[in-house]
Amino acid sequence: MGAAILIAVLAGFLIPHARTALVGALVLTGATIIFAVAATWRLRPSWDADSWPEQSSDGAVIHRRLRRIWLAQCTLAPLLIAGGIWALIEGRAVGVLWIGIGAFTLYTATSGLKRMQAATDPPGTPE
Repeated sequence: MGAAILIAVLAGFLIPHARTALVGALVLTGATIIFAVAATWRLRPSWDADSWPEQSSDGAVIHRRLRRIWLAQCTLAPLLIAGGIWALIEGRAVGVLWIGIGAFTLYTATSGLKRMQAATDPPGTPE
């Protein structure tokens, strides 16, 4: 999966140039397909089984993952908002969209963190 991500990033450098734009688009498409196949193989290493492997539903693990995701969103949302302001200063209308997405991301992340902190015990803790 890491190789597919690296290939996709490198293809992104080919797309802006007129001579290599088509090649870059094709490489990006291939990298996306490779990434999807790799992600599927990571979850299902053998096609002999009749069903997908059982996923862990441990509440404490899910609680930690959600907290990390929301903290990352709280970190990245101001960057989106700042990028939107910069785009508006440069005269690009897409800045309004960036500001809106950043504000919505910041709102959902902070409200999720507040709800998580208001909970007395994380899910899955012994009583």
